[in-house]
Amino acid sequence: MLDAVIVFLPLAIGVGLITGGGYAEHGAGYANAGVNVGGNAFWLLLALGIGYYIVCEAAAGATLGKLMVGIRVVGEDGEHVTFGAAVVRNLLRVVDAFLFYLVGFLFALTSTRGQRLGDRAAHTIVIRR
Repeated sequence: MLDAVIVFLPLAIGVGLITGGGYAEHGAGYANAGVNVGGNAFWLLLALGIGYYIVCEAAAGATLGKLMVGIRVVGEDGEHVTFGAAVVRNLLRVVDAFLFYLVGFLFALTSTRGQRLGDRAAHTIVIRR
């Protein structure tokens, strides 16, 4: 959730504005303004989002949100997560996120190490720092 607020909300606004999705309308007694992140802007935002997780976890083992709450991603052997593992883990994040992360929650619930689908496939775990 922290990554969504501190990274993705500003990123979505920026992508929406850059791709021409900003709008404003007004009429008798009302005014609306916003940013539309649909079509190609959605795919760009999705790619940037997945890239953010991959780069942060491969470089530092954690995103900004993970650092703030004191957790990080490591390999099952306790070593630094590899770039390849970060790619696998985060590409499967899309599947884990189905139904408001219900898929990821169910996988973590049935795992002795609390691993979601992406963690199982990438052989990673999330630990406290």
